[in-house]
Amino acid sequence: SYSFICANYTDGDEIILVGFSRGAFTARSVAGMTSNIGLLTGEGMECFYPIYNNIQHWRDDKYKDPFLDTPFGDKPKEEDAPGKYRAMLVEVGKICLRLLVNAKAITAGGVPQ
Repeated sequence: SYSFICANYTDGDEIILVGFSRGAFTARSVAGMTSNIGLLTGEGMECFYPIYNNIQHWRDDKYKDPFLDTPFGDKPKEEDAPGKYRAMLVEVGKICLRLLVNAKAITAGGVPQ
């Protein structure tokens, strides 16, 4: 789903994720991925695995990055690493969307009051 959205997103598109049961899990997962990374461009998708790997380990001082220069060198590790990393991805043209709006979810009992 994430890959499909990345491949087909055009500037100005609105992305609405809706799902029920397992589909809701998929929608939340895609929303979480988009929130953490942004929407990768085609060039960015070529670096998906290194980018995803970096994001999973940015607070792990013992992690040895096997992709030293992919998608760029000198990757941030400090407290604001996620924000700086996304900004660097924008700078090198790897992501095209950085904003995600999260509406209140419907609970199992129905629509929240």
